[in-house]
Amino acid sequence: MKMKRQKTAVVASLLAVLLITIATILVCRNFYPQYISLPTEDLRGDLCHSDSGEWYVDEESAGKGIVLYGPYMYLEKGDYTVEVDYACSEDNYMDVHANGSSEYLLSGDVPLSRISTHKTFTFRLKENVDDLEIRVGYEGSGFLKVNEITLYKNANDIKRAAFLLSMCILMALFIYLKWDAILANRERIAWMLLTAIIASAPMFAEGFCYGHDGRFHMLRIEGIAQGLLNGQFPVRMQGQWMEGYGYPVSIYYGDILLYLPAILRIIGFSVSAAYKSYVFLVNLGTVVIAQLCFERITGDRKAACIGASAYIFAMYRLVNMYVRTALGEYTAQMFLPVILLAVCKIYMKKPEEENSEKDSIKNALLLTLGMTGLIQTHLISVAMVCILLVILAIVLYRTTFTKRTMLTYLRAGIMTLGINMFFIVPFVDYYINVPVRVMHEGEEELVKAIEHKGAYIGQYFMLYQNATGGAKYNVSDRMGLTPGIVLMLALIIAVYVCLKNSDRLLRILTAMSVLTLFMASNLFPWNDIINHVPFMGWIYNIQFPFRFLSLAQVLLALLLCRVLALYADRMQEWLYPAVAVAIVAVAFQQCTAMMQDRPYTMVYDAAQIDSFSVGNGEYIREDTDEELFDGEIYSNDVISLGNYQKDGTHAEFWCETGASGDAWVELPILNYKGYHAKDRYGNGLETEDGNNNVLRILLPQDYTGLVTVDYAVPGSYRMADLGSLLCIIELFIVLFKQDLAFTAKFVRKRSVGR
Repeated sequence: MKMKRQKTAVVASLLAVLLITIATILVCRNFYPQYISLPTEDLRGDLCHSDSGEWYVDEESAGKGIVLYGPYMYLEKGDYTVEVDYACSEDNYMDVHANGSSEYLLSGDVPLSRISTHKTFTFRLKENVDDLEIRVGYEGSGFLKVNEITLYKNANDIKRAAFLLSMCILMALFIYLKWDAILANRERIAWMLLTAIIASAPMFAEGFCYGHDGRFHMLRIEGIAQGLLNGQFPVRMQGQWMEGYGYPVSIYYGDILLYLPAILRIIGFSVSAAYKSYVFLVNLGTVVIAQLCFERITGDRKAACIGASAYIFAMYRLVNMYVRTALGEYTAQMFLPVILLAVCKIYMKKPEEENSEKDSIKNALLLTLGMTGLIQTHLISVAMVCILLVILAIVLYRTTFTKRTMLTYLRAGIMTLGINMFFIVPFVDYYINVPVRVMHEGEEELVKAIEHKGAYIGQYFMLYQNATGGAKYNVSDRMGLTPGIVLMLALIIAVYVCLKNSDRLLRILTAMSVLTLFMASNLFPWNDIINHVPFMGWIYNIQFPFRFLSLAQVLLALLLCRVLALYADRMQEWLYPAVAVAIVAVAFQQCTAMMQDRPYTMVYDAAQIDSFSVGNGEYIREDTDEELFDGEIYSNDVISLGNYQKDGTHAEFWCETGASGDAWVELPILNYKGYHAKDRYGNGLETEDGNNNVLRILLPQDYTGLVTVDYAVPGSYRMADLGSLLCIIELFIVLFKQDLAFTAKFVRKRSVGR
């Protein structure tokens, strides 16, 4: 009877979600966008209005400030889109305003770049307003011309409501189906949710703090969203970067998990809401994965809960999340406990407990899942984990060089390569064939130095230190490069326990924790290794030795679990809650440090973010100077050219060429491998590098017509996509079979017990 009710609930819930989805699609297609007529006669300011409908200003006619404003019109609450066509010789800006207060309006300043002529952005009105104001700001130099401003209502509010309603239905269904399991584990679930919420506390502040790399990662999310809308899957070339010049960040930087916030952007959530949702999901995923993995290793649930919370509240992890905004690195930390579980199972299992074939497959699967998580989030973390695995393999060589261990590593390697082919093949192709800054440096430095960017040993033991800062020489100018007081106390206690206890796992964890802390410091001889050890120069790309704190933290968290598990029978019952309260208290202090004295800004649409936020431009073509980008189209032996349009990675223009046979057009698109041009008949046109590595299209003589440009994925990439899909399907089949075998075994045990 219960099974029948559950099936009915599943069918009803899925049918409800399907109907909501269909209704939303129909409404959005049939009623939106709703264009709104702007009373241009009510627009005012220092811009001169011509008979052709343009507004113009230069430094002779106006000074710095708002030069166009109005029309102070009535507008109902909801989501709206503004499009502006303009031209300017220097960067300017625009925004929307209402009722003299941002309480009514979710928006922000939108830059009008000198190398672009069109800008689109959205804003949201939380209440009806009667004085909506569109404002254009002038920076006081050069000229600014506004050709047209278009306003229309979009369907983002309807899409958001439909999505949230669907999620509520699915969540209610999940709770109904898993109610017994939820009740049985309610304390653990409540603790994990509480931990994730507290760890996400800085995200509950109004606005958003970009931190070190926030703009870069928000643009990655927006690039995936726009790529999906333009028909790319998986997204590889993101066309919106650098005002349309494009950036292949998805080829060099694994981003499969960023499809979650990208889908939220497509649904209609603001860019900051999508990012904050991602942060909460990562925090929740980290505490759940850490708790499950630590429990599997130590066999103690309470100790695992304590260790998982200590891990998620580790100081350097929070610094990564809220100061450095190192999205890839803090996401990779979610998968480190999985790798740790696999390694512990490989090396710590007793001979009498071994079932070589089954254990080898399970351990290989765990290692595959963990390494896949790192590959798809942060390649530098892959390198750091591999360094540590090599060290561990050498130290424990007697276990490493056995048939079972070597077979496990071989299986894990093959499965990891298979699952990640869709990312590895394009990455290797670009690494070999596309010279970019990070992969192909022009002039090598005589001496490469990264040691000075390591953490100071003294920082590990500082109770209070600035959360913000960098990796500068003065401690007062440095961010909190430490695992934090809880994990450092765990290390001190573990060292003392090692003197009295011969537990092998405890000693290995203690030694590896000390080693990673040493490797993360400025005392480890990284410079000598990079400059004097053959084939080790690649370590320079790790950039910051303090990144090894990520590995130190997960080792220290497991070390804490191990100590608690070893002495569980001697500990009073009240000690676990006391430790939990202490960890939460430390977490409050650390979250306070992350939030105070940091600039928060209202970020609603990605158009507000400078599209040149590429960091050091690691993936820009070598010998390219982005300062010379001007957004102009250049040509040779072209009689006329016009109607240039670009949408994502697609561009087109109309042209007429001369008879010399040396006609070409250079578009404001960086020439990365994969771009192809076609004439009006669909015939391919030859392309090459133009000035400053932009895309140059060679045109035939006496040609008149349309030319189209698209980023086309090579067949080898599609074969890799298919290979990864087949490997993932096979992995799910293996996991499903193992789950069936476990269920059958459990049923047999229950039957025997009766």
